[in-house]
Order: sequence, then structure tokens, then C-alpha cells
Amino acid sequence: MSALALVWRLARRGTVLTRAQAVLIAALIALPMLGYSGVALVIDSRSATTAEALDAALGHTGSRAQLVNAPDSSMRQTPPGSQSWQVDEDSDGTPLHQNPDASNAPITSALPAGTRVLRLADTTVEADSKAGVADLAATVGPAWDHSLRGRFTVTSGRAPANDHELMVTPAALTRLDTRVGDAVHLNSPITGDYTITGLIDDTRVARSVPELFLRDGALDGTAAVPAAGSYSYYLPDLDVDATQAKTLNHAGYIVLSRSLAARYGLDWPNTIQSSNGSLWLMLGLALAFGAFEVILLAGSAFFIGAKQRQRVLAIVASAGGSRGTLIGVVSLTGAALGLVGGFVGSAAGVGAGSLYLRLTADGSAAHYPGYHLIWWVHALMVLAAALIGFSAAVIPAVTVARMDVVSSLRGATRPGRASRRRPVLGVIVALAGAALALGCGVTAAIITSGDFHTSDGHTLLEQHASRVLAALHYGITAGVIVMQFGLIMMSSLILAGIGSAARRLGAAPRLASRDLARNRSRAVPAIAAIMPTSFLAVFVMGTLASTDAADRSRYQWDIGDQQAVAYVAGAAPQSEGLGAHADELAAALERTLAVTRPVLISSAPEPARSGETAETGLYAVPLAAAADRCPETVQGYVASDSGSKDWRCNDPVASYGLSFDDAPLLVVGGPRELAQILGHTPSKAAVAALRGGGAVSLHRAFVHDGQLTIGWYSAQKRDELMKVSVLAAPATSAAVPAVYERTAHPLGFGAILSPSAAQRLGIDAVPTTLLATLKSSPTQAQQDALRAAVDVINASNNDAFGAGVQTGPSSTSPAYLWVALAASSLIALAAAVVALSLARQDGARDAAAFEAIGAPPRTRRTIAFWQALIIVGSGAVLGALTATLTVYAAFGLAPGQIFAMPWTQVALGTVGLAATIAIGFWVVSGRPTADKTRRAAIA
Repeated sequence: MSALALVWRLARRGTVLTRAQAVLIAALIALPMLGYSGVALVIDSRSATTAEALDAALGHTGSRAQLVNAPDSSMRQTPPGSQSWQVDEDSDGTPLHQNPDASNAPITSALPAGTRVLRLADTTVEADSKAGVADLAATVGPAWDHSLRGRFTVTSGRAPANDHELMVTPAALTRLDTRVGDAVHLNSPITGDYTITGLIDDTRVARSVPELFLRDGALDGTAAVPAAGSYSYYLPDLDVDATQAKTLNHAGYIVLSRSLAARYGLDWPNTIQSSNGSLWLMLGLALAFGAFEVILLAGSAFFIGAKQRQRVLAIVASAGGSRGTLIGVVSLTGAALGLVGGFVGSAAGVGAGSLYLRLTADGSAAHYPGYHLIWWVHALMVLAAALIGFSAAVIPAVTVARMDVVSSLRGATRPGRASRRRPVLGVIVALAGAALALGCGVTAAIITSGDFHTSDGHTLLEQHASRVLAALHYGITAGVIVMQFGLIMMSSLILAGIGSAARRLGAAPRLASRDLARNRSRAVPAIAAIMPTSFLAVFVMGTLASTDAADRSRYQWDIGDQQAVAYVAGAAPQSEGLGAHADELAAALERTLAVTRPVLISSAPEPARSGETAETGLYAVPLAAAADRCPETVQGYVASDSGSKDWRCNDPVASYGLSFDDAPLLVVGGPRELAQILGHTPSKAAVAALRGGGAVSLHRAFVHDGQLTIGWYSAQKRDELMKVSVLAAPATSAAVPAVYERTAHPLGFGAILSPSAAQRLGIDAVPTTLLATLKSSPTQAQQDALRAAVDVINASNNDAFGAGVQTGPSSTSPAYLWVALAASSLIALAAAVVALSLARQDGARDAAAFEAIGAPPRTRRTIAFWQALIIVGSGAVLGALTATLTVYAAFGLAPGQIFAMPWTQVALGTVGLAATIAIGFWVVSGRPTADKTRRAAIA
């Protein structure tokens, strides 16, 4: 019999004799493989092939063209068939071969005679909904044409036969509360009743998006008729080649075609084709770290299992088996179990991923263009699982191979000697891992911030930044793995420290900690098994919370959270304000929404923001002090970023000097108006400033040395505030004593002047805004009703007013955090129970001896409680600390990101988990474990 055959037979017999443990190890490996395999299937299915991308973009047509430029004999797509194009220019950037006043000829003039052309354009229409008025997306053109199947799909009914018929998506029927055959009333840009003739799906959007489809020419004669450049021209019977594309380019058109894509590749960003590189990066990081965590979990089980088989292996050694044979038996068992776990996990992952695709598909080809099961990806995962199983078994195998054969044959269980150098080395390794993780995080932050520039404003690492950042993220993962490995090496030092502290807590804690410190081979694997599950839980929760915090920080709050507003529309001058219509708008808010009584806000007049009206006069605005303005970038733009670490740049209102949406910059009012703007009672200092004739700034940059500076600009000069760092001097300025009032979010309102200060400065305030607090979140029907009520007022006022609500950014993070806590707690609970059960089984002889000398059940319960608390608590806290460091390295150092840990959930997932498991072991401990008369119990 060959050596390999002998090793395989011994490994197989050992696995059969410890079936329960083998199933446990295979399950530990299969579970993460299930997740990786399912995620890989989803990622692959999110990436369209070239054929799928072309079908979704072109349907069954051959080509699509768009007008992008005036006729130019040098215009060319680079590369051919891509969305990028260029023309010859002189040193000043002026095109050399085009006449900007020349008009484009119809596309048919650049095509072979008789070529059929379908033109489609996107627009927006206003329609009567169930509760009021709704703005809906609309497509103008024959989307129902048979050649556009794949781009659009008719699901029922027929195509419109005249300009007063239309088709809709199923979601539009729900939004409009209609059925096929009913009439829908359109208000703008065309007016009248239009009959719904059928249903159609748009592959660009989800089924939940309402959309209307009108005939080409339905908007003719209106101001909203699409411009030539707004159309997409589909060519059903012509697959444009390179020569024909050149002719279209010279006429000002760019073209996407099947033959060009096949020859030059598909380089058209608005198609559904995507590489999902960031998702693959995340999966790679998860796989790298997950492999380490699984090795710890499975390795703990292998270690305890190998100890239990130590006498059997000693018999093999006494019969002439070499150390290599013993290592091969244990490690080959790991590879076999890994292969089984990988195969089962990958197969289950494909099933789970397929179910997920089916449940989450929204009907959009941009979401899931196809079902892509790439067999070699999953085959590699199975092989990776076998490697993980082998790696998990190697260290226990080497440890067992070093056993004292004679002692093992006698059944001796005396623990080995502790290494004094290992804990010290563990401290060094842990610190090195932490330094690597933080160093990679700092380097990634520096690169992402783009602080290094060449003379033309490009980052030095721009060409290779994505690869460098990917490598740095892998460096963070490697640093965390090294740090956890170091913590495991220094676990005996941690247990010794706990033992020293436990001496003052009583006999049971002292005995429990002393036993764990003495039997490190029993405690350390259990800690190593619990630490990765705690890390995973805290890391997932920290990532969710930090991502949500960053997303919320980028949200533009024009008004406070949970507020409703009516205002003078930005396209109209605010010199007259709401005027006599304030009461009508207030009544509209109260009638359609559940709100408090609206508060009328007056402000300094502002020019129309559309730039269409030539206005004279000067307009007052608050100014940021020169030292407090966001610095300018090399390219000459204000470096404003809501996630910036520089406080001067994370407030766009102060950086740009322009308010969001239609919130006035300079309000005139008192504490009541300020309270409504803030959404809560203002501070005593703010109330005193307004009552004392001063001002209150809602932005830190507007107050310098206790003064608010107000500048007066013409309407044209005011537009230059988009570059505050090079802002021209105002026509005149004045300073007002002011205080800064911190807001929960940067608001569009700039500052509040007291009425007496406004009078001193000659500012004639006009009522421009109505603010009310929402009592409940408005439904879509209520918002449609508000829109309809305002439209009635606007009918005789040239659309001078607008209204809306502010409910803040959508956030599912709190719900996901509790879901993540529940799921991770179950995983951690299972891992802890398994690890502690294995440790308890390994210590069964000690427990029997303790019972044999007369220890009462209460004492045995208390010792078991403290042992479980020390093991689970140590593993959970160490895992939480490394996870917190990882989240900080990934989010806390990166520009535009926010480090936010959900400490409540973290505490419940660490301290709460340890206490729960300890109580559970207190309950199940104390039962008789052995016959007190058995000599083996105390041998």
C-alpha cells in the first residue's frame, strides 16, 4: 500500500468515526461559500454582454444616431462607434472647419436613399392623477414599432392611431388610477384628453416607474416640441459601417451600430453594459478576509478534534508512522471536508442567487440584463474551499505531530508549556497589522483627495489611481488579518491579565480564569473562533452606518426636515413676494397636507434665478469672510464638498453664496421665524441677538469676529458668487453684530436679520416663503393634491409660485442595522456555542474530577458561567476592536466619507452576546458528568 493511500484511508476512517465533527467543519466552510457563490452570480448577472447591451440600446434595429454638433468636416468619433467625439481646433479651442451659424441638414441627407428612420425623444408631461396633478416622464415617437422590440415591449393593446391616443406603462395606470381604454387629461405642455390604447414596457427603467408614450408629432405646434438634438434616430434596416459613420459624423451626428461595436468595442456609457469593478473588488476583499475567518473557525474545530484523536494518532506513530504521515492524515481530512463544503456551498449559493435575482428583478434590463452563470468562477470557489480546509487543518496537524507518543498512549492530558516569546511576538504582529491597515487607509485618503496635481490640474496618479486604490484596500484587509493573527498569538497574555484581575472577584472567577490560562489549547481556539464572527457583525454594521451617514451628509437640505414650503418660484423676481396670495398658498398647504399653521417668512428681494430677465438695482447677500471661504482648486473652481474634512468646504451655501432651490439667503424676522426655520427652539444667544437688533447666521463662514457682513451686488455680479474665492468687491457693504446658530443640516437659508437691523440697512423685506411643520409624512397622493392646488393659483399668476415638502434622504440603515445585528448574532451565537461545546468536551475530564472531589452544582455552574463570559467576551471585544479600526481606516480617513459606528448595536452584539451565552452555559452546567467512583475521572 502506498503512503498516500495509507494516509487517505486513515483520514477517511477518522472522518467516519467523527461524523458529527466532520459535518460541522464542512458546514463552516459551506456557509461562506454559499454567500460568495450567490453574490458572484448576482454580480455576473448585473453585467451585460455586448449583445445584451446592444439589444437593450437598439432593440432589433441596426443603428442609432444622435445630433451633437454643427456640421464639421473634421468631426470624428474616437474610437469609431463610441460616444466620444472631437473636431480640429486652433490654439484657442475654436473649431477650424465649422460654421456655428450653419444649420444641420435632416439626417436622411446623410443616409442612403430610402433608409427608414424612427425618431424618439424624451420629455415630461403634466397629467391629472387620482388625487391631483403629477409630472410624468414621456417618450415621443413610435416606441411600439416592431423593430424596437428589446428596447421597448408592447405587452397588451394596440399602438395609437392618432395624436390624441397614447400608450402607458403599467405603473402609469396605477398612478393615474385608469385602465386601458380610459382617457387621461394632460395639462402641459399639451392640453386635452388622451385615450390609453395599450401597455408598453421600457427596458431602461423599472416596472414601478410611470411613463407615457405619445405619437411623433403630438407636441408639434407647442413650445415643448423637442429640438433636433433631443431626438434619437433609430435605423431599423441599416447597420452603419465605418464609411457611413464618417458621413454622419461630418453632418454633426454620432452613431452607435452593431458592426462598429463588433469591430471597435462598445464604448457608450449610457448603455446598460457595466464592468461592476467595484463590486468585484468588494467580493475579492470579502473572499480574502472570509478565508482567514473560516480558517480560524474550522481550525478551532480541527484543533480540538485532533486532540480528541491524539491517542489514535499516537498508535499510528508507535506502529512506525512518520511525522509526515500524521500531518497528512489531519491535513488531508481538512482538504476533503473543504472540497465537500465548497461544492455544497457553491451549489446552494447558485440556488440562493437565482432566487434573489427572481425576487429583486424590477423589469429593467439595466438592473439584470441576463442570467449569467459562469461555471469556472464557481469551480474556482470550490477549489478555494478545499484550500481553506487544508489550511485550517495544517496548524493542528503540525501541533499533533509534535506530541509525546508515550504520554499520548497513556492518555495524558497535561497542557504543554507556554511560550514566553509568543505573546510578545503577538503584540508586535498585532501592532504591525494595525499600522499596515491605517497606513493604507491614510495613503488611500491622500490619493482620493487629489492633493497632488500637475500643472494641467490632473492628479499624478490619475491613470493608475483605481488600481492603486484597489491594492490599498487589499492592504487594509491584509493589515486586519495580520492584526487578528497577532491578537490570537497574544491570547494567553490576555487570559493571564484577566486572571490577575479576577482574583479580586471571588473563588469562581479566579478558578475559571486560572483554568483557562492553564489550558490555553482549550481556550485560545474558542476565542479564535468567536473573534471573526464578532468582527464580521461589527464591520457590517459600521459599514452600513458610515455609508448611510455619508449619503445623508451629501443631501441638500433647502429647508428643515419634515417641513412643507410654499415660495416664489426662482424664475420670477421676488420684488413682490407672495403678495396677496400668501393666504391662498397657506390654505393650500393646510388643506392638502397634515401640517401646523404656516409661518410667513419675509426676506430681502432676490433676482430671478433663470437669468432670463434683465434686472436692475442692487441685491443684498451675506458674505463669507475671506479667511473662511473654501479655497479654489488648480482648475479654478471652488472645492466645495459636503463630505469635506475642511469645514469651509462642506457647506455649499457658504462656499458658493447661493441658496439651494428657493430658500432665501437673507431672511428678515424674529425668534418665531428662526424657530420655524430651525424646526426647534433657538438658543438664548440667538434670541438675544435678534431682540437686540443684530443677526443670526445659519452658516459658520458668514460670521467673523462677531460680525455678519452684507454686500450689495447687481443681478449680474451676484452670479459671480459661484466663485467666492475670486469674488469681486460688492458695490457697498455693511456689518451687523451676529451670532452663529448651528443647524442639524446645512440649510438653504443664509442668515436672519432682525427687523430693526434691516431698517437701518435700508432693506425692504417682502414675504417670500411659507413654512409649516409636517405632522406626518405626506403620501404621493397628498403631494399631487398640493401640486394641483398651487397650479390653480398659478393659472392667473404666470406660474409664479411653487410648493413642496422636505422629508429628508431616504434611509434604510436603521432597519438594516437591526437586521444585520440579528443575523450576525445568530451566526456568532452558533459559533460560540460550537466553540464552547468543543472546549467543554475537551475539558470533560477536568469537570469530572471537579465533581468527584465534591464540588456542588452551584459552584460548577458559576465556574462555567465565568469561563463562557471570559472566552466569549474576549473574542467578541477583540473582534469589535479590529472591526472598528477597519471601518475607521476605510471611512474615517477618506475624504467625502464619514466614520459612524452604531454603538448601541455594537454593544448589544458584544457585551449582550457574551452575557447571553454565559447565562445559557450557567443553565446547562452543573449536571452530573461522570460516575464519582470512576478512577479515570481523577486520574
